Amino acid sequence: AIALFERSAEGYRRAFGPEHGRIAYLYGRIGDTRRLQVRFEEAREMLERAIAMKAALGESGDSDDVDIRGNLAIVLDDLGLLTEAAELQTKVVVASRRIDGERHPNTIIRIANLALIQDGQGRFDEALRNADDAHEYMNEVWASNLRSRSWIASVRGSLLRALGRFDEAALSHDEAIRLAIE
Repeated sequence: AIALFERSAEGYRRAFGPEHGRIAYLYGRIGDTRRLQVRFEEAREMLERAIAMKAALGESGDSDDVDIRGNLAIVLDDLGLLTEAAELQTKVVVASRRIDGERHPNTIIRIANLALIQDGQGRFDEALRNADDAHEYMNEVWASNLRSRSWIASVRGSLLRALGRFDEAALSHDEAIRLAIE
């Protein structure tokens, strides 16, 4: 995937010059792929480069920029920079609500990601509120996306377990398993 993104970025550089919104977007994709490869420092560098390019182009705050910033927040969480990750992801959720709307699938996933970051900080009550919102919104607006619904139910179940609410946690995990095999 990275080779494809890099070839695409090179094509854009040749066609439009060294800075273009699609190049920034591709840098964001490369950064996210590096994260999935557990190459967090490289991911952080590429995502920060993408954000800087979007800012230089006057494209800060668009949907791609918000997506890139959300991926950076996850990388910061992976690097153990929990406070920075939570602050950035909170800004991402606020921006996503403004750009995409409260119940847009992008916003819902970003709310669930915030819940995961808060979970890592031990902020279980706050994380559960966000996971509950994501769970409710996902079931309302994107019921056909079983994979995301399963993931959010699993996140919610883990938070309920952390809070000692074992019966509710079991139900949420059962829902996650049921959705995963549908």
